[in-house]
Amino acid sequence: MVSPSNEDPDTGRVLRLNLDRPRLSRTRAVQSCQQCRSRKVRCDRSKPQCRKCAAHHRPCLYVSEFEAQKAKTCDTPGRPTPASEPESGENLSEAVPIQQQGHLAKTDGVQTRYYSSASWQPSDIATEKINGVLQEAEVDQLISWYSQYCHFWYPVIDIAEVTTSLQNLRVHGAAPPGSLTLIMVICYTASRSAATLGTIKPQSLISSPSWGKLADRLLHSSDYPRRPKLNTIRAAFLLAAPSITEHKLAPDPGPVCILLRAAQSPGLHRDPGSFHLSSPEIEIRRLLWWSIYALDTSYSTAHAVPPLVHPASYDVAMLVDRGQLECKLLITRSRVNLVLSKVLHDIYGINQPTRQNIQFLDEEARSICADEMAALHQLQTTALERFISACQIMCCWKVIYILHQPYLRCLQWPQTSREKTLHACREYINLFLRGITDPDFEPYRWVLDHFNVRHACAIALQDLIQYPNTSESEGLRGLVEACFSNFSPRRSRLAKPGCTSLKGVGLKQMVLQSGSECPGGG
Repeated sequence: MVSPSNEDPDTGRVLRLNLDRPRLSRTRAVQSCQQCRSRKVRCDRSKPQCRKCAAHHRPCLYVSEFEAQKAKTCDTPGRPTPASEPESGENLSEAVPIQQQGHLAKTDGVQTRYYSSASWQPSDIATEKINGVLQEAEVDQLISWYSQYCHFWYPVIDIAEVTTSLQNLRVHGAAPPGSLTLIMVICYTASRSAATLGTIKPQSLISSPSWGKLADRLLHSSDYPRRPKLNTIRAAFLLAAPSITEHKLAPDPGPVCILLRAAQSPGLHRDPGSFHLSSPEIEIRRLLWWSIYALDTSYSTAHAVPPLVHPASYDVAMLVDRGQLECKLLITRSRVNLVLSKVLHDIYGINQPTRQNIQFLDEEARSICADEMAALHQLQTTALERFISACQIMCCWKVIYILHQPYLRCLQWPQTSREKTLHACREYINLFLRGITDPDFEPYRWVLDHFNVRHACAIALQDLIQYPNTSESEGLRGLVEACFSNFSPRRSRLAKPGCTSLKGVGLKQMVLQSGSECPGGG
């Protein structure tokens, strides 16, 4: 039965009780502890701990203590706070700048990390055997060799810093994290390049493969890739670089893939200019990132797989030419690889390319190649300067023939692509032949392993098969055979005459099935 007080005297309707009234404020102070209050049991209010909390071994907090602890937790630096509601009139499409410095933290006193983790600590291991190796003069010779004949291709090492770390390891047995691993990898890289020329004597303390195994063990003992440091990332880069060489027909993709993930941990994919770093640190991080980027692109083109680095996944600024000879080649490779990545994505990706795509990429590639070649007209006096210039031009011709080579399997491709491709292949092969025959280039000749001349030869041979009686046929045939005949002895498995030489370019099966005569006789 409804009370008369809830009935409207005018209409006789029953009124709803007012359940939306404001909650009455509590005037009586809370005297029970928070544990008893939350469990709705009687508290004896004993301090500092009531009997029930003491009996059940629970933390006993009263109102003042509880609020103080809660306020302290909320004020902790770095603790996320609820986002405020957008104000009226805000532009929701405007980019919101993120304070990237908040992601950086010093964890080991030396290395700056993109993601902070107090548990990441250096764990380099130096055994007595390794300490004995470090005392040998051969280590100094290999570092000197690397500085003269390898650094221009891998400009990711600070030679003065490595020399200082070596002296500290010899005298004090201590150095920055990852220094021992990096020294061993430098010795491996130098011995590997020098061994191809017979420069390292047979009675050397450690052979090139042994240097590699020792460096690999030290790299994994330093908790790479779980806890990477700049030195271990440099070491991993030098160990992964040989996997892109052309004569390695069954490469291991693991080192390159893991290297890219490890490089993202210290934030190498973010431009270091947005962090609080010194100028030398900014420069070395950019050099290291663009070297890894070049490694990924080279591996992709050498083994016909998509690149791992996507343009939207990094924002590192392009390297600036400051007149340093050791950085010139990397700057050219980085600029060319930016176009090459677009070619791999737009031409060889999952989407069918359009003529507009081809025209745009062709204009961009020719523009960069023209700029690079125009900058090479200055006087070159030393053998290294001439070799670097030859490599820079080879990089330019490479992106041209990779862009236009689909004319061999697509009749709708632009008619001018054949002429551009064959011209680029001829120039590329001629420069390669110059590199392996010029005696002044002998100390740097190992770099040519990273230039896939077989790709250009394969294009020329495929053109000979599809267009056997053209004006370019004789010149192409002689050029390719000259290239095969000039392979060094360590590539002798590819230098066999006749049809067997086609194994190196993957065309033997095609020629045998078609019954065609082998190019160049045989």
